[in-house]
Amino acid sequence: MENTIKRAMLRELMDLVDISNSSTAGLVRVVEKLFDAVKSKSSDEPERYAPIDRNWKGRDPDVSQLTRADLWSIVDTELENNRKGSWIRVLPAQDGAYDRLFTVGSRNALISSCVQRGITIQALASRLGVDISRM
Repeated sequence: MENTIKRAMLRELMDLVDISNSSTAGLVRVVEKLFDAVKSKSSDEPERYAPIDRNWKGRDPDVSQLTRADLWSIVDTELENNRKGSWIRVLPAQDGAYDRLFTVGSRNALISSCVQRGITIQALASRLGVDISRM
């Protein structure tokens, strides 16, 4: 029984860290599709926004200011959360318990804001008018 439990835990851990890297292709497709939509809706080049220019705490992110790296972080966080198994997510916390540790405008603050508000990949896609259901 002990070996069965250890094998199950290791299998979940390998899925959590995505040791097989199986979701990377899907992650890239989703991020690129979302980023193309951001570029088409934004008057400025989204990559120009430095983290210090943005304050995500206490409000929904402005999708027109999201960079490719921001979108990657949001999508990867949700995919990671979907494959976590019985492991418990520590950061970002649903209740915002550790938000005081994040620098204003950092990607951690953005992800925490999205997790607390329940902003999903699908919600971002619908805000941008993108269909990612077949990805």
